[in-house]
Amino acid sequence: AQSSKNLKETALQAIKQIEDKRYAEEFFDDVISDIYCYGISFYQKNCIIEVKKIK
Repeated sequence: AQSSKNLKETALQAIKQIEDKRYAEEFFDDVISDIYCYGISFYQKNCIIEVKKIK
């Protein structure tokens, strides 16, 4: 079974992927002041959401 530690690691990997692949970069301009990335990991009835402000 997935432990909450594994779910957290997977959610953090999702945020890392967003940063590595620069998915949010197209939104970097002077109009948008805040950009948040969300990494969501779930297994059965367990879910973990990690958030990181990148701008």
